[in-house]
Order: sequence, then structure tokens, then C-alpha cells
Amino acid sequence: MDIQNSNNAEKLAYTVDAAADAIGVSRGMLYNLFKSGDITPRKAGRRTLVPRDELARYLKTLPSGVATA
Repeated sequence: MDIQNSNNAEKLAYTVDAAADAIGVSRGMLYNLFKSGDITPRKAGRRTLVPRDELARYLKTLPSGVATA
């Protein structure tokens, strides 16, 4: 399967806007996560990219939404 021509292929990295959409936060919140070191972006020339595995790692650090009694 050709990754570049497949609409269903998962991207290895996202732009800032796409990464924010992917994890459900605003662009500003994502930049705050960069600043705090919670998510580490990468640079490709002038472009800022966020690796998919970096987003998944961050989400795994968040507390669950299940309340414990």
C-alpha cells in the first residue's frame, strides 16, 4: 500500500493546527504544552511538526475521567 496515496493512512507527524485538533485542544494550549515540556515538537526547516507518538504519549499521562469512590 502506498502511504502517500492512501486517505486512510495515519500520518507520522502533524502540523500545529492538526495536532491541536487531533488531541482536542486549542492552538494556544498546544503551545503551552510545548513550553512546559509536556509535548516536544520537531522542526523541519521552518515548519513545526508534532510526532503522532508524542501526542499519544501525552494523552496517556492524563488522568482518567472515571471518578473513583
